[in-house]
Amino acid sequence: MSATVKIAEATMPQLRKFAGGHLGITFEFGVTLAKARAAVMAAHEGDVIPDLVAAQQTIASEAHHTSAPPAELDEAPEAKLSAAPATSITAAKSTPVKRRQKKKAAGEAPGDDEPPHMIHIMEQEGTSGADPVAVSVNGKAMLIPRGSPQKVPWKYVHVLHNAVEVRYTQARSESGETLSELIPRNVLSYPFQDLGSVAA
Repeated sequence: MSATVKIAEATMPQLRKFAGGHLGITFEFGVTLAKARAAVMAAHEGDVIPDLVAAQQTIASEAHHTSAPPAELDEAPEAKLSAAPATSITAAKSTPVKRRQKKKAAGEAPGDDEPPHMIHIMEQEGTSGADPVAVSVNGKAMLIPRGSPQKVPWKYVHVLHNAVEVRYTQARSESGETLSELIPRNVLSYPFQDLGSVAA
């Protein structure tokens, strides 16, 4: 049986894990524990939640105890390294290329061979609403200015298409009364217009 915890006694890590994974709610940095508990209580039926932090620790602990012992070596590691043919290094380098081709064939994010797109990221309200948007793909970051059309490699545009937040609005009855139900809707984190592909 999985462990549960009362919302009124839940810690911030427990609330963050449950709210992010099950309710689509993310808490901003600096939110108080009381506000986080209130948000989870408002969006979740019942007064208990699964303790996902404890469950994750249990799974990690079980995996550690049941892992297979290391394989025995026939000879010393130094001998195996010196006996390896030089072509094995070349074969190892070609593996990521094959993986990329498989991912692309499976419909995942396209790579560098796609043409760049012209996009226009809208300015938003708030103190950082006019700041450039930082987008990162596989450790390579790019700052994209807002408010004007920009030529951007497709892999970064793909990230912007998938940068989605869940916003909640309170439901209202037909007579206009506020109900306790929250209605989720997905919105782009950085609203933008994709003006199409352009020549590289």
